[in-house]
Amino acid sequence: MEFICRHCDRLTTGAPYRVTSAEAGVILLDMIVCHACYVQAKNLGLHAEEIHLHDDSRTRRAAG
Repeated sequence: MEFICRHCDRLTTGAPYRVTSAEAGVILLDMIVCHACYVQAKNLGLHAEEIHLHDDSRTRRAAG
């Protein structure tokens, strides 16, 4: 997947990651980032996880 990292603004290929932060039920941060920014977020103690995308084209070919 190709996307622009919302933290470093670089065009990125590979897996996207979601970094979130909330306090008292209020979402303070919700960003889609690259791997390098994901690692930074984890080191800062923020919640970060890989976003798993499904490739529908493979599903359609297998069904057809």
